[in-house]
Amino acid sequence: MKKVFSHIKRIFKYYWYVIIIISAVSLIWGLGLLVVMTAISLLLLDDPIEPIDEEEILKNFTEEQKEILLSEELDMYVSDDDYLTLFAKYESYCCPRRTDRNTIWTGSMVTDEAYIYCYEIKGNAHVYTKLQKESILSQINKYSVNVRRLVKSNRNLIFRYTYCQTGETVEIMFTTDELRG
Repeated sequence: MKKVFSHIKRIFKYYWYVIIIISAVSLIWGLGLLVVMTAISLLLLDDPIEPIDEEEILKNFTEEQKEILLSEELDMYVSDDDYLTLFAKYESYCCPRRTDRNTIWTGSMVTDEAYIYCYEIKGNAHVYTKLQKESILSQINKYSVNVRRLVKSNRNLIFRYTYCQTGETVEIMFTTDELRG
């Protein structure tokens, strides 16, 4: 049901004026148009990407944990390992989440060597080029607390893509030297 409402919300966002005009002429025609447009949206379009409700997610954490997550300080009383584990837990409340038409973010995890973002991709696997890696690197905020803590803890950043059709996994790894810039 939530999926249907998200499609209806998207229809109203872009076509509200058409639905209002037709509903002003005839309520039955307006409702009929809304039903038809929703059915077409459900059949042809992917689910809209819903914004993350950060307030709802933060309800799952104690006040101390919220303070740690929202702090911009690197030298807080919590270690980098504890911070990254807490941040991975925070991000797990956001998943699964569609990031684009073919990609779903399934979660994040911390190991001794790396912080890993896991994704599932519809379609067949292809080899990532150096150009694509540079494109991803250009989108990473090297000054964010998360990246600075990764560098400080000497962990790599890995984007792990699993292709649903083949089960093949491709990893794009950024070393601490690359993250430093």
